Amino acid sequence: PGRGRRGSGRITPAPPAPPGRRQAGAAFRGAARPVRRRPADRDEALERHLERVGRLTPDEIDRLSLAETPPVAFVASISRFLSPERTAALAAVEKQVHERLPRAVRWNAAIRDAAIGYAQEIVLGPFLDEHLSPPFRDRVRERLTRGWSAAIDQPRYGPNGPAVVAAIAALQRISAADLRRLAAAASAEPGGRSGPPWPKGLRPDEDDALRVSSELARRDALGALGAPMPAVARRSLERAIHALVLRHAFPATTFATMLGPWSAVFGARDVPRPSVRSDRHPRG
Repeated sequence: PGRGRRGSGRITPAPPAPPGRRQAGAAFRGAARPVRRRPADRDEALERHLERVGRLTPDEIDRLSLAETPPVAFVASISRFLSPERTAALAAVEKQVHERLPRAVRWNAAIRDAAIGYAQEIVLGPFLDEHLSPPFRDRVRERLTRGWSAAIDQPRYGPNGPAVVAAIAALQRISAADLRRLAAAASAEPGGRSGPPWPKGLRPDEDDALRVSSELARRDALGALGAPMPAVARRSLERAIHALVLRHAFPATTFATMLGPWSAVFGARDVPRPSVRSDRHPRG
């Protein structure tokens, strides 16, 4: 489904994907679809998740703050159909997650809700298996876990992190005079008023781990500058950083065009495509 307003809790059917369109970057979209668990497995998965909540890294915290929020409205809407035991289990796990979160982020709604949503999927697994049809059930479970999976055990800037780190370091070293010249060149380039495009086969509303990587990289890049820039130049820089994040999915000519004048700073016009591994991210 489209994300719509972040945190709206709405879940809508997704259109079928054309053959092959999910290949590029699939390893970095997030974890695989949640699987059914036996009671003992659920207990173990929940304990692993709670343990993991207590040792979030700074990069994971930053990614969680930008990740898709789970459908809180859906969980609230089914509460009247839950047994007293399962209702109590949901309340208990919410409290446990809150207590395990690092104190500095306990009241960050995005981080807290992503951690709780993942735990809710574990607790609600049997109910979802029994009462929802497979397509909708799978979508609900994926939405409950999407934000957590997009942040945990993920590199800060996604599959092309080293190139992004180098680019941000270069921005920190740039002189004010060079920055003014680059901003002028960026403001004059064609298409400078448009936002960052996505490669064919990838979508920000579906590939949340990559979307988070791009948003975080763009935020950090703008923060690395020592002076403000015109809006058009800012968008040009964001587009260039976005291209670095998704280098594995853009054709070479598109990548070079998106770098624009910033290629002189990044030295990245000929950056090779990385070898994208098909990692499976651990659950909990």
